[in-house]
Amino acid sequence: MEKRLGYTASLTHSRDFQTRIGAPEARYQFDRGVEGNVMVPEYDMSVDESENSVNLGGFFNVALQLSSDNEIGLKNFYNQSGNDRSFFQQGIVEGSESKYLRESRIHFTERNIRSSQLYGKHVLNALGGGKVEWDYSNSKSSQNEPDYIIFFDAVDLESFRDVDEDLSRVEPEAWKFPTGFTNRRMYRSLEENADEFGFDFELPISFGDRGGSILKTGFRRIEANRAYSQFSFSWGNGDRYIPYTGNRDDYLAGDATRLDENGETGVVMRNLTDAYPEYFGSKKIDAAYVMADIPFFEKFRFVGGLRHEDTAIEVVSKSGRPQFIPDAESGISESHLLPAANLVYSIGERQNLRFAVTKTIARPSFRELTSVAEFDAIGSF
Repeated sequence: MEKRLGYTASLTHSRDFQTRIGAPEARYQFDRGVEGNVMVPEYDMSVDESENSVNLGGFFNVALQLSSDNEIGLKNFYNQSGNDRSFFQQGIVEGSESKYLRESRIHFTERNIRSSQLYGKHVLNALGGGKVEWDYSNSKSSQNEPDYIIFFDAVDLESFRDVDEDLSRVEPEAWKFPTGFTNRRMYRSLEENADEFGFDFELPISFGDRGGSILKTGFRRIEANRAYSQFSFSWGNGDRYIPYTGNRDDYLAGDATRLDENGETGVVMRNLTDAYPEYFGSKKIDAAYVMADIPFFEKFRFVGGLRHEDTAIEVVSKSGRPQFIPDAESGISESHLLPAANLVYSIGERQNLRFAVTKTIARPSFRELTSVAEFDAIGSF
């Protein structure tokens, strides 16, 4: 047979825009009153939101068939995406401090993933038609949030209603930063590299004159490393008091954030970064299995096997204040035997009835093992 070469390639690009203008968002709770249950407002907001999403992806696969019994190939995949979102809401928030609240968010997220896989398929006629399949893959992924901004300001509900709910008439000194809401800017990044190798060997077997049985065994190793870091800060008064008057640009202008002629600070950055601003994780999983697919009688077959897994995951959460808080280490190191058994009854040519008993495990992710805390603003409240 002649050698044959084949390939496939694809490149895709998409861009999507979504916008909401003046969308109402409100929440009420039932409260028991003299005349029965009544709906009491918790907040009543108007939302302006715009989102721009861009996605670029592609793949290139090539395979070389050396003979009817041997094939090797290479698979490559790439994807780059970006999401740019702006969010602004304003309205009345009821509670212990009823207020007219404004919130703005600017959030850009960039994601990237690249992967390559080298594989081979071989038929071993010298071993009765046994088959060997193997593969090795490498992948790299990242996520970056280079500047996530959240800003709140508010005016007392009484002051808002005194000017007939006209924000342009609110006195500058009536504006303030609301209690329980923190203005902040955040920078976050995550990178992960993974390698995976595995092979499977399949051997046809027969019992007497009954064929169609298969014995299969294999091994797989997965290794991955992850690095995550974040930094966030807010604003506050330094040596001198800088009043907030409802205009963020004025509050953070150069004159307010620079040293004055006396060397005193005005508006300064306040570190909001969690006690553990970054973590590093490593994972190694080794798994081996053996299984059999054996038909018996005319309509029954047994499919079952045993898998052994060794799992080692380690995560080091780095302290942002090492003089006060030590690094935190966590992880798992476990071995498991995982059996599986299936009894299959053939009802018809295209119908099967299966009875199965299996045992599996759920491994924790890096994120579940780390002491790092993250902040996200989702929805309205």
